[in-house]
Amino acid sequence: MKNVRFMIGLLLVGGFALLILREDPVDSPAVGIQTQSSLSLSPPVHAPFYPKAHAEAAVVKSESPSPGSPEWLAALDKIFWNPDHVGLETRLAPLLDGLTMENAQSVADLLDAVSEDLDPAAAWCLFLKRYAGLNGAAAWNCALQSKNGKHGLLEALRVWHSQNPTAPQLAIAEVASVGDRAYLTRWLAQVKMEASTTSAASWASGLEDPEMRQMAMRDVIRTAARAADADFTAWAGWLASHATSADSAPAVSELVTEWVRKDGVSAGEWAISLPDGPVRSQALVNLVGQWASLDRRAAGNWLNRHLDKGFLDSAVAVYSELFIHESPQHAFAWAESISDPTLRAATLMRLNSSISR
Repeated sequence: MKNVRFMIGLLLVGGFALLILREDPVDSPAVGIQTQSSLSLSPPVHAPFYPKAHAEAAVVKSESPSPGSPEWLAALDKIFWNPDHVGLETRLAPLLDGLTMENAQSVADLLDAVSEDLDPAAAWCLFLKRYAGLNGAAAWNCALQSKNGKHGLLEALRVWHSQNPTAPQLAIAEVASVGDRAYLTRWLAQVKMEASTTSAASWASGLEDPEMRQMAMRDVIRTAARAADADFTAWAGWLASHATSADSAPAVSELVTEWVRKDGVSAGEWAISLPDGPVRSQALVNLVGQWASLDRRAAGNWLNRHLDKGFLDSAVAVYSELFIHESPQHAFAWAESISDPTLRAATLMRLNSSISR
C-alpha cells in the first residue's frame, strides 16, 4: 500500500514538472529558451507622442463633438467665456475644424453674446479668419452685421482680399454710411499696403469714386508715413504729382504731419514747394500746428524765415493763437504780421475774444 502511494506521488510531481516545462518562458532572461517559444509576440503598443505645444489640442480633438451639434456649440461657448486666453488658438483650432457655412452663424451668435469685459477680440479673429477661408464675402458680411464682429474684420478682409482683390472695394462702395465707408476703406488700404506699397498707391489714386479716392490716398500715406522706415522723400515725390487735386489734400496733410516729427525743416520746405492752392494752404496749417506742439521755438524760427510769403498767412494765424494765454503780446505780434487784411482782422478778433473769456 505504501508503495502504491509512493508511486502516485511520483506521478503527480512528474506531471507538474512537465506542465512547468511546457510553459512559454516569456519572462525568462534566457534567450535560448525564448527562441524556442511556439508563440510569436506582438510588438509593444506605444501611446502616440504629441509635442507639448500640441498636447492639449490633441486631447481636445480626440474629444471633439460632432460639428454643429449642441455639444459642439457648448464646447465653443465654454472656451469663448474662459477669461484665460493662454493657448486660445490651440484650444479653438480642433473645434473650428468643424466650421461650415451652415453652422458659422451660430458661432457668431455665441461670440456676440460674450461680454466685452472678457476681450473676445482674439476669438473673433480666429473665427472670422476660418470663416473667410470658406467664403470671404460671407465672413465680411458676418463681421459687419454682428454686434462685435469688428474685432475680426481685418482678418476676414485679409483672407477675402487674397481670394479676390477687387471684391472688397466693390462691397465698401455699397455701404450707405460715409463714416463706415471711411472706416472700411482705411482697413482695405492697410491690407493693400501689406501686400505692396506701390500697388496700394496706384490703387488709391486710380479709384473712380472721388470720396473713396480721397480716403484711400490719405490712408495709404498714413500707413506709409507711420512705418519705422518711412521714406518721406519718396512719398512726397509721389504725392507731388497729385497735389493740384483737392482729393489729395488729406493725404498731403497726413504726410507733413508725420514728416515734421522726424524733420520739420524738410517737411516745411516741401510743403512750400507745392502748387499754390488749398492743398498747400491746408498742408502748411497742419505742419505748423503739429510742429509747434512738438517744438514751438523751432516752428517759429522757420516761420520767421518765410514771413514774406503771403501764402503762409493761415499757418501764421494758427501759430499766433497758440500764445494767447501764456504770452498775449507774442500772439498779437504774430497776428499783426499776417499780410492779408481780412484774415489779419479776423485773427485779431479771435485773440481779443479769447482774452476776454
